Parts: sequence; C-alpha cells; structure tokens
Amino acid sequence: MCRQDRYVQGNETDARNAAAICEAASRESIPAVPIRSRDSQQIQALHRVREGWMKQRIATANQIRGLLAEFGQTITSGIRHLRREVIAWQDEYVTTLIFYVG
Repeated sequence: MCRQDRYVQGNETDARNAAAICEAASRESIPAVPIRSRDSQQIQALHRVREGWMKQRIATANQIRGLLAEFGQTITSGIRHLRREVIAWQDEYVTTLIFYVG
C-alpha cells in the first residue's frame, strides 16, 4: 500500500480514490508500505481504545468541575483531587440537593 492522498484531485469519491491508487501503484518511485503483523494491529487497537477512555474520562471530569463551579465549588485539577473533593462535597450537600429536587 502507499499513500494515495497526493494523487486524489477534488473531493474524495470511490472512483477518484481508485484512480489515485492506480496512479500511485503505477509509479516505481513510490515505496510500498509493509503489511503490519496481527500483533502490531492488536496493540494499536488497544492503544486507541485506551486513548478513547482517557479522553472520555477527562471530558467527564471537566464537566463535573464545570457543574460544581456553578454551585461555587472549585476543585483542583487531577483525577485524584476530583474523586476526593466530589465525595466530600456530596457528603456536605447531598441533603440540600435532595430537598431541591424532591
């Protein structure tokens, strides 16, 4: 396989992608990309899943910080601080929140 994006002209369509692949394959100066092993692909898949989890965790932590900031509670950055301070905040204000909700 080789990179085809240099040879695609205009918006991407299947036909243009196929034409770009043919154009790139016909050139001898384009080096071929080696096929990756199954182990390499599995490791990359694990890394991508972990990266997704990390992004989701950070986004959730930032959302919690933002929501608590609306109540006047500031929380230091870091997941450890967040866990500790959210538990402390819940212990202090949970009865007040239930009163407003119920």
